[in-house]
Amino acid sequence: MSCWAVSRNTVTPIGFQRNARAYLEVCELFGRSAAQHHDSLVKRFIEGPSAALDEHGLEGITASGPPLPVLLRSLETLRDLRLAADRPDIGTRHADLELLRRALGS
Repeated sequence: MSCWAVSRNTVTPIGFQRNARAYLEVCELFGRSAAQHHDSLVKRFIEGPSAALDEHGLEGITASGPPLPVLLRSLETLRDLRLAADRPDIGTRHADLELLRRALGS
């Protein structure tokens, strides 16, 4: 059974539309917040400073985490999951949200 299956006896069309629009709005706001966080903080405090270092500057830097390109790719994936971005390489909820938008005629 699809997660979008709804019994006609339990939800009124007006109630469904109101709730679905509110849900989509919350998803949009959450996604924009995640993107803003990524764009301002990750780029400012991780990407920017690391791009300014040359090979010699990187010699004394150690980390217990993954290499920088792996970290940046992981953070980008996390941002896109939160945005429900249309990415064929990862499973986001993009298609599900589009289905809901189409059901509302948006």
